[in-house]
Amino acid sequence: MHSWRHWVYIGSEHGNVQVVDCSNPASPTLVGTFGSPTHTLNVDQEAGILYLSGGAQRGIALYDLNVSPTNPPRIAIRRSPYVHDGHAVRGHAYLAEMFSGTFSIVDVSNPTSMTTLSTTTTPSRFPHNVWVTEDDVYAIVTEENHGDCFTVYDVSNKAAPAQINRWCSPNGATVHNIFIDGSIAHLSCYSDGYWVIDFSDPTNLRTIGQFDSSTFGGNDYVGCWGAYPFQPSGVVYLSDMQSGFWIVEPTCGVPRRYGNATAGSGGIEPRIDFEGGYPKVGNATFTLHAMDLVGGASTAFLIGAQPTSQVMVGFELLVDPTLIVGISVTASGTSGVAGDGEASLNVPIPNVAGLALDTFYCQAIALDSAAPQGISASRGLRFAICP
Repeated sequence: MHSWRHWVYIGSEHGNVQVVDCSNPASPTLVGTFGSPTHTLNVDQEAGILYLSGGAQRGIALYDLNVSPTNPPRIAIRRSPYVHDGHAVRGHAYLAEMFSGTFSIVDVSNPTSMTTLSTTTTPSRFPHNVWVTEDDVYAIVTEENHGDCFTVYDVSNKAAPAQINRWCSPNGATVHNIFIDGSIAHLSCYSDGYWVIDFSDPTNLRTIGQFDSSTFGGNDYVGCWGAYPFQPSGVVYLSDMQSGFWIVEPTCGVPRRYGNATAGSGGIEPRIDFEGGYPKVGNATFTLHAMDLVGGASTAFLIGAQPTSQVMVGFELLVDPTLIVGISVTASGTSGVAGDGEASLNVPIPNVAGLALDTFYCQAIALDSAAPQGISASRGLRFAICP
């Protein structure tokens, strides 16, 4: 399933795509069927284009939801090679071509005239799914052979992806499906259950935690089939083929975003995340990182022990001002250019055991003449420190 606005699109290899209207979540309504049987589907949220992978069309078929959300026209098709799964975002489609042993990057900025930019043979020649970071610099490709791993690629040059890392289950289980949310990779790993992996430095992957939903071991195709991490509440949904449906929540190390951002120049909302390793006792390189600022902006990182929600001179303040530390830096980038600025603040976490599971709240704000009252702001970032 994948949603677009208030419609949910459900794919199956045993029937055509179903459209469910969820404008009233308490009473979802089936409002249409179209297309053909499909193995997976994906919606490019910004473009409003639905991609069907595998199934009857073998490759990918594109449907324009802007024309009709309930009965969209097919606007393009690429029948070969077979595509097991794909991720279409920001003008590119990243395709796991399982039976060809390759993953491809396709320019879909004009979806009716797709251009393949690169095709890369994966280490085990059996790619299952692909996901990319929000800055389009890194891609993770899972492979589904027994006991297989995932591979990290630098895709900043779409014509020449470069392999930079590889991760395998320490227990020999088979990886299945992965999503990246900010600096965190969420992996369903069959008999090993669910893994949370620090992706802030893709060349140095670090395990934050694991939850084993499965009673099985080994590398067979049993256990955790999917892990969905994009709920606003911060919980993660797990589907285990034998034990059922689980709702879990990481206790530390995984940030949760809250509140509302305030857009600045170009209508772009600033973002805040971490780098230098996840929040952990003794992590001297832990760093807050603000992105999508106006270039050269005076920027402040707000850090506190409690959240709030107060409208302050045109933006929503999300860190309690009675328990707050503010530190100012200057964003990089070309002065005045929308979205070109980044700013970082090293926040060393002392090696003090008593800090474990303490929770902190952060926000980035920046001077921006195009923002309401001249201040743009990120959403809040909440995290607990791991032992």
